[in-house]
Amino acid sequence: MGWFFVLAPYGIIAQPIHTTILPELVAEHQAGDTSAFVSSLRWALDSMCVLLLPISALCAALAVPAMSVLAFGSAKDAQGIDLLAAALASLGLGLLPYGAFFLLARAWYVYGNSRVPAIAGGCAAAAGVLCMAAAAVFVSGTNLVLALGLAHSLAFLVGSVVLVVSLRGRTHMWILPSLLIPCLVGSVLVGLLVWGIYEWWGPTGKLMDLLALLALCSLALGLYAGFLRVLGVSITQRLPGSGTQPEPEPPRV
Repeated sequence: MGWFFVLAPYGIIAQPIHTTILPELVAEHQAGDTSAFVSSLRWALDSMCVLLLPISALCAALAVPAMSVLAFGSAKDAQGIDLLAAALASLGLGLLPYGAFFLLARAWYVYGNSRVPAIAGGCAAAAGVLCMAAAAVFVSGTNLVLALGLAHSLAFLVGSVVLVVSLRGRTHMWILPSLLIPCLVGSVLVGLLVWGIYEWWGPTGKLMDLLALLALCSLALGLYAGFLRVLGVSITQRLPGSGTQPEPEPPRV
Protein backbone atom coordinates (compact mmCIF):
# COMPACT_ATOMS: atom_id res chain seq x y z
CA MET A 1 0.00 0.00 0.00
CA GLY A 2 2.84 2.39 0.82
CA TRP A 3 4.23 2.00 -2.69
CA PHE A 4 0.89 2.95 -4.27
CA PHE A 5 0.80 6.18 -2.28
CA VAL A 6 4.35 6.98 -3.36
CA LEU A 7 3.49 6.37 -7.02
CA ALA A 8 0.63 8.87 -6.83
CA PRO A 9 2.79 12.04 -6.51
CA TYR A 10 5.24 10.61 -9.05
CA GLY A 11 2.44 10.11 -11.57
CA ILE A 12 0.74 13.43 -10.80
CA ILE A 13 3.85 15.63 -10.59
CA ALA A 14 7.00 14.05 -12.03
CA GLN A 15 5.56 12.35 -15.10
CA PRO A 16 3.86 15.52 -16.41
CA ILE A 17 7.19 17.33 -16.05
CA HIS A 18 8.87 14.56 -18.06
CA THR A 19 6.15 14.74 -20.71
CA THR A 20 6.32 18.53 -20.91
CA ILE A 21 10.07 18.76 -21.33
CA LEU A 22 10.63 15.81 -23.70
CA PRO A 23 9.58 17.60 -26.94
CA GLU A 24 11.85 20.50 -26.04
CA LEU A 25 14.77 18.14 -25.45
CA VAL A 26 14.20 16.53 -28.84
CA ALA A 27 14.02 19.89 -30.62
CA GLU A 28 17.11 21.23 -28.84
CA HIS A 29 19.10 18.09 -29.62
CA GLN A 30 18.11 18.21 -33.28
CA ALA A 31 19.13 21.88 -33.39
CA GLY A 32 22.49 21.01 -31.85
CA ASP A 33 21.90 23.44 -28.96
CA THR A 34 23.57 21.67 -26.05
CA SER A 35 23.27 24.67 -23.73
CA ALA A 36 19.49 24.80 -24.18
CA PHE A 37 19.29 21.01 -23.78
CA VAL A 38 21.12 21.19 -20.45
CA SER A 39 19.05 24.19 -19.36
CA SER A 40 15.81 22.30 -20.01
CA LEU A 41 17.01 19.33 -17.97
CA ARG A 42 18.00 21.62 -15.10
CA TRP A 43 14.56 23.27 -15.22
CA ALA A 44 12.89 19.86 -15.00
CA LEU A 45 15.10 18.82 -12.07
CA ASP A 46 14.47 22.13 -10.30
CA SER A 47 10.72 21.73 -10.80
CA MET A 48 10.81 18.27 -9.25
CA CYS A 49 12.87 19.58 -6.33
CA VAL A 50 10.31 22.30 -5.65
CA LEU A 51 7.31 19.98 -5.85
CA LEU A 52 8.53 16.56 -4.67
CA LEU A 53 10.79 17.38 -1.72
CA PRO A 54 8.00 18.78 0.50
CA ILE A 55 5.90 15.71 -0.27
CA SER A 56 8.81 13.48 0.76
CA ALA A 57 9.11 15.43 4.00
CA LEU A 58 5.40 15.03 4.72
CA CYS A 59 5.55 11.30 3.91
CA ALA A 60 8.22 10.91 6.57
CA ALA A 61 6.72 13.29 9.14
CA LEU A 62 3.09 12.19 8.93
CA ALA A 63 3.36 8.57 7.84
CA VAL A 64 1.75 7.20 11.01
CA PRO A 65 -1.40 9.34 10.98
CA ALA A 66 -1.72 8.89 7.21
CA MET A 67 -1.67 5.12 7.51
CA SER A 68 -3.94 5.24 10.56
CA VAL A 69 -6.55 6.92 8.38
CA LEU A 70 -6.01 4.86 5.22
CA ALA A 71 -5.36 1.36 6.61
CA PHE A 72 -8.20 -1.14 6.42
CA GLY A 73 -8.86 -4.79 7.19
CA SER A 74 -6.20 -6.64 9.16
CA ALA A 75 -3.76 -3.75 8.58
CA LYS A 76 -5.69 -1.54 11.02
CA ASP A 77 -3.96 -2.92 14.12
CA ALA A 78 -0.99 -1.09 15.62
CA GLN A 79 1.64 -3.37 14.10
CA GLY A 80 0.09 -3.15 10.65
CA ILE A 81 -0.03 0.64 10.80
CA ASP A 82 3.62 0.79 11.87
CA LEU A 83 4.65 -1.45 8.97
CA LEU A 84 2.71 0.63 6.44
CA ALA A 85 4.05 3.87 7.91
CA ALA A 86 7.63 2.58 7.67
CA ALA A 87 7.06 1.71 4.01
CA LEU A 88 5.51 5.10 3.21
CA ALA A 89 8.24 7.08 4.97
CA SER A 90 11.20 5.19 3.50
CA LEU A 91 9.83 5.00 -0.04
CA GLY A 92 8.64 8.61 0.09
CA LEU A 93 12.18 9.79 0.72
CA GLY A 94 13.12 8.39 -2.69
CA LEU A 95 10.57 10.36 -4.71
CA LEU A 96 13.09 12.83 -6.12
CA PRO A 97 15.75 10.21 -7.04
CA TYR A 98 13.02 8.08 -8.63
CA GLY A 99 11.79 10.98 -10.76
CA ALA A 100 15.30 12.17 -11.58
CA PHE A 101 16.37 8.71 -12.74
CA PHE A 102 13.61 8.44 -15.32
CA LEU A 103 14.09 12.04 -16.47
CA LEU A 104 17.82 11.59 -17.05
CA ALA A 105 17.23 8.24 -18.74
CA ARG A 106 14.91 10.02 -21.18
CA ALA A 107 17.73 12.46 -21.93
CA TRP A 108 19.85 9.55 -23.10
CA TYR A 109 16.96 8.16 -25.15
CA VAL A 110 16.81 11.53 -26.93
CA TYR A 111 20.44 10.94 -27.88
CA GLY A 112 19.40 7.55 -29.27
CA ASN A 113 21.35 5.74 -26.55
CA SER A 114 19.67 3.09 -24.41
CA ARG A 115 22.92 1.46 -23.27
CA VAL A 116 23.84 4.08 -20.65
CA PRO A 117 20.41 4.00 -18.94
CA ALA A 118 20.64 0.21 -18.87
CA ILE A 119 24.05 0.39 -17.19
CA ALA A 120 22.73 2.95 -14.70
CA GLY A 121 19.76 0.69 -14.01
CA GLY A 122 22.14 -2.21 -13.42
CA CYS A 123 24.16 -0.14 -10.94
CA ALA A 124 20.96 0.87 -9.17
CA ALA A 125 19.75 -2.71 -9.01
CA ALA A 126 23.09 -3.94 -7.65
CA ALA A 127 23.12 -1.27 -4.93
CA GLY A 128 19.53 -2.02 -4.01
CA VAL A 129 20.01 -5.78 -3.85
CA LEU A 130 23.14 -5.49 -1.70
CA CYS A 131 21.45 -3.14 0.76
CA MET A 132 18.31 -5.27 0.91
CA ALA A 133 20.33 -8.43 1.47
CA ALA A 134 22.22 -6.76 4.32
CA ALA A 135 18.95 -5.52 5.81
CA ALA A 136 17.45 -9.00 5.70
CA VAL A 137 20.41 -10.33 7.70
CA PHE A 138 20.72 -7.64 10.36
CA VAL A 139 17.21 -6.26 11.03
CA SER A 140 13.67 -7.56 11.30
CA GLY A 141 10.07 -6.46 11.77
CA THR A 142 9.24 -2.81 11.20
CA ASN A 143 12.92 -1.92 10.93
CA LEU A 144 13.26 -4.40 8.07
CA VAL A 145 10.44 -2.73 6.14
CA LEU A 146 12.07 0.64 6.78
CA ALA A 147 15.46 -0.64 5.63
CA LEU A 148 14.03 -2.20 2.46
CA GLY A 149 12.32 1.07 1.54
CA LEU A 150 15.49 3.05 2.17
CA ALA A 151 17.44 0.57 0.03
CA HIS A 152 14.97 1.15 -2.80
CA SER A 153 15.38 4.92 -2.48
CA LEU A 154 19.17 4.60 -2.32
CA ALA A 155 19.17 2.43 -5.44
CA PHE A 156 17.52 5.14 -7.52
CA LEU A 157 19.85 7.75 -6.03
CA VAL A 158 22.82 5.67 -7.21
CA GLY A 159 21.26 5.28 -10.65
CA SER A 160 20.64 9.03 -10.89
CA VAL A 161 24.23 9.82 -9.93
CA VAL A 162 25.50 7.45 -12.64
CA LEU A 163 23.31 9.19 -15.22
CA VAL A 164 24.42 12.67 -14.09
CA VAL A 165 28.09 11.70 -14.38
CA SER A 166 27.57 10.08 -17.78
CA LEU A 167 25.70 13.14 -19.09
CA ARG A 168 28.61 15.29 -17.88
CA GLY A 169 30.83 13.31 -20.22
CA ARG A 170 28.40 13.81 -23.11
CA THR A 171 27.47 17.48 -22.64
CA HIS A 172 30.64 18.67 -20.82
CA MET A 173 28.33 20.37 -18.29
CA TRP A 174 27.00 19.29 -14.90
CA ILE A 175 23.23 18.84 -14.96
CA LEU A 176 22.40 19.58 -11.33
CA PRO A 177 19.34 21.31 -9.83
CA SER A 178 20.17 24.77 -8.52
CA LEU A 179 17.26 24.65 -6.04
CA LEU A 180 18.08 21.29 -4.45
CA ILE A 181 19.70 22.63 -1.27
CA PRO A 182 17.25 25.47 -0.47
CA CYS A 183 14.21 23.29 -1.18
CA LEU A 184 15.70 20.45 0.85
CA VAL A 185 16.33 22.76 3.80
CA GLY A 186 12.83 24.24 3.60
CA SER A 187 11.21 20.81 3.31
CA VAL A 188 13.15 19.38 6.25
CA LEU A 189 12.29 22.34 8.47
CA VAL A 190 8.60 22.17 7.57
CA GLY A 191 8.59 18.39 8.04
CA LEU A 192 10.19 18.64 11.48
CA LEU A 193 7.73 21.34 12.50
CA VAL A 194 4.58 19.39 11.57
CA TRP A 195 6.01 16.20 13.09
CA GLY A 196 6.67 18.06 16.35
CA ILE A 197 3.18 19.55 16.36
CA TYR A 198 1.62 16.13 15.76
CA GLU A 199 3.62 14.55 18.58
CA TRP A 200 2.64 17.40 20.92
CA TRP A 201 -1.01 17.22 19.86
CA GLY A 202 -1.25 13.41 20.16
CA PRO A 203 -4.63 12.92 18.44
CA THR A 204 -6.37 9.57 18.97
CA GLY A 205 -8.81 7.84 16.66
CA LYS A 206 -9.20 7.87 12.88
CA LEU A 207 -11.31 11.04 12.80
CA MET A 208 -8.84 13.04 14.89
CA ASP A 209 -5.94 11.74 12.79
CA LEU A 210 -7.79 12.86 9.65
CA LEU A 211 -8.34 16.33 11.11
CA ALA A 212 -4.68 16.47 12.14
CA LEU A 213 -3.58 15.50 8.63
CA LEU A 214 -5.75 18.15 7.01
CA ALA A 215 -4.60 20.85 9.41
CA LEU A 216 -0.90 19.97 9.39
CA CYS A 217 -0.66 19.42 5.63
CA SER A 218 -2.36 22.77 5.04
CA LEU A 219 0.02 24.44 7.48
CA ALA A 220 3.06 22.77 5.90
CA LEU A 221 2.09 23.70 2.35
CA GLY A 222 1.33 27.27 3.40
CA LEU A 223 4.69 27.65 5.11
CA TYR A 224 6.50 26.06 2.17
CA ALA A 225 4.71 28.35 -0.29
CA GLY A 226 5.86 31.31 1.80
CA PHE A 227 9.38 29.92 1.75
CA LEU A 228 9.26 29.71 -2.05
CA ARG A 229 8.02 33.28 -2.22
CA VAL A 230 10.97 34.45 -0.15
CA LEU A 231 13.26 32.64 -2.60
CA GLY A 232 11.48 34.28 -5.53
CA VAL A 233 10.54 30.93 -7.07
CA SER A 234 7.52 30.72 -9.36
CA ILE A 235 6.60 27.18 -10.39
CA THR A 236 4.45 28.51 -13.23
CA GLN A 237 7.50 29.82 -15.06
CA ARG A 238 11.00 28.67 -15.83
CA LEU A 239 12.81 28.63 -12.50
CA PRO A 240 15.67 31.00 -11.63
CA GLY A 241 18.88 30.06 -13.38
CA SER A 242 17.10 27.51 -15.57
CA GLY A 243 15.37 29.62 -18.16
CA THR A 244 15.46 29.36 -21.90
CA GLN A 245 18.21 31.05 -23.81
CA PRO A 246 17.45 34.60 -24.99
CA GLU A 247 16.47 34.95 -28.62
CA PRO A 248 19.28 36.26 -30.84
CA GLU A 249 18.96 39.77 -32.19
CA PRO A 250 17.96 39.98 -35.85
CA PRO A 251 20.85 40.70 -38.20
CA ARG A 252 21.36 44.32 -39.11
CA VAL A 253 20.95 45.25 -42.75
